[in-house]
Amino acid sequence: MPSMPQQVPAWTSPQPNTNPLPSVPQQPAMPGQLGVPNQPGMPSQPGMPSQPYGAPGFGAPAATPPKKKGKGGLIALIIVLVVLLIGGGGGAAYWYFMLRDDVSQPVPAGEAKFPQAAVRGYLQALEAGDATTALSFAATPPTDLTFLTNDVLKSNNAVSPITQITATKSPDSTPDVSYVDATYQFGNQPVTMRFSVQKGQGDASNYYFVNEVTSTVDVSGIVGSVPVTVDGIDVSSFKSIEVFPGTYTMAIQNSMLAIASDPTFTVPQPGPADAPTLTLGLSADAQGKLQAEAGNTLKACAKEDSLDTACSLGPNIALDEKGNVIKYKKVTWTFKKGSADFSGKTFSWNAYDPTTASATLSIQLERRIYPTNSSTTDYYYRDYSVTSVTVDFTDPDNMVITFEATALPL
Repeated sequence: MPSMPQQVPAWTSPQPNTNPLPSVPQQPAMPGQLGVPNQPGMPSQPGMPSQPYGAPGFGAPAATPPKKKGKGGLIALIIVLVVLLIGGGGGAAYWYFMLRDDVSQPVPAGEAKFPQAAVRGYLQALEAGDATTALSFAATPPTDLTFLTNDVLKSNNAVSPITQITATKSPDSTPDVSYVDATYQFGNQPVTMRFSVQKGQGDASNYYFVNEVTSTVDVSGIVGSVPVTVDGIDVSSFKSIEVFPGTYTMAIQNSMLAIASDPTFTVPQPGPADAPTLTLGLSADAQGKLQAEAGNTLKACAKEDSLDTACSLGPNIALDEKGNVIKYKKVTWTFKKGSADFSGKTFSWNAYDPTTASATLSIQLERRIYPTNSSTTDYYYRDYSVTSVTVDFTDPDNMVITFEATALPL
């Protein structure tokens, strides 16, 4: 079949070719081929499908291939997500450690961030013998620090150390007051106590403090004429003392006396405490000292050239039979019954008057007065009965001896 020349309809304008590829000479096409409409009255070739007008390559612009999407936005998104993730995790870690009570770490003095940390820090300070740190956890620090010292704490720890400390916040706590249940070993004694804890004021409002860290101990019952010490501190001028939990040792400052009861008292936990008691008695060598001191005194008095002597054995004035005062040149004292040897005497002691002791005697002395106006050996005489002796040993180095003596009838 002869080829037909390409026909272009008069109503169709040629389309510019925008394809950047070099143009290829077009070959004559058969009717019904791409880009050529069927001529009027001419049927399409059998088996040849009609093509739409404007197919690529024949005057219509070719479609621009899609650009590849860049990776910059995705990378930026990933960076943002990582930053947020790290930031969120870091914040969570920060708050986790800030809000966590690490029991393995010591509590800074006065800076307990949790109620249980305040109690734990206080008890651990007692365990370490650190009075200053222990007081730093007090809601109201005591004013009398006489017994609240490192030396006293260390002395107590030598007898009954505080160990095995635990502290847990109680579910019974309120917004105003927190309760902490603590346990610890006090020497061989287990202790369980509920502490009340409150937040501080002002600059310390972020920290917790323990309401009761000491005990007030009444010592009025052991204070009297005998100087008493507690852990080496004289309490003679105290009615009560402020102490930490501990075991305290009492002692008396008088060599003539001894403590006949347990010389210690214990305060296992802060708060109310029992008043200590003391039972005293004469020391083991007191009887011998009393006998020697009283006997030597009487012996010395009997040697005095005096009407009354230092022992007050008689009146310090003498009258003759007419009632006139006797002027004398000499006075003598002589044992007529008994002696100044008191080695067999037993002195009694009274707990209500603990610095004195007394003994009964059966001694008779004769006093002779030699007048000055007599050139002979004439004298006046009078017998005196010595019935008892009392020794005041408030100061054991300077005992005061008093004899009871009365004049016998002529």
